[in-house]
Amino acid sequence: MTITATHTEHHNTSARTLLIAFELSDKTWKLELLSMLMRYEQGERQMWQVVHVPSVEAEDQRHLHRDLETLKRERGSTTIRIKGLLSSQGLQVTS
Repeated sequence: MTITATHTEHHNTSARTLLIAFELSDKTWKLELLSMLMRYEQGERQMWQVVHVPSVEAEDQRHLHRDLETLKRERGSTTIRIKGLLSSQGLQVTS
């Protein structure tokens, strides 16, 4: 492979991490995974997609946004439920 040292180091580390993380005993599968990684580095981009992991800060922002949207939905459904309960008891809610 003729690529920059940083790039090579990054992907070599990634491959080792993958192999260790799965703790696979199947040597054939490990060799196939390594072969696929080498083919990707040589320019064959169709076999898989590289996923860029967001930073911790970016992921925290996404979680905050999701939490806010969830709370808004829950508030709406809770309001409807309370109005329904009050209406079933003969009370009229005006808002």
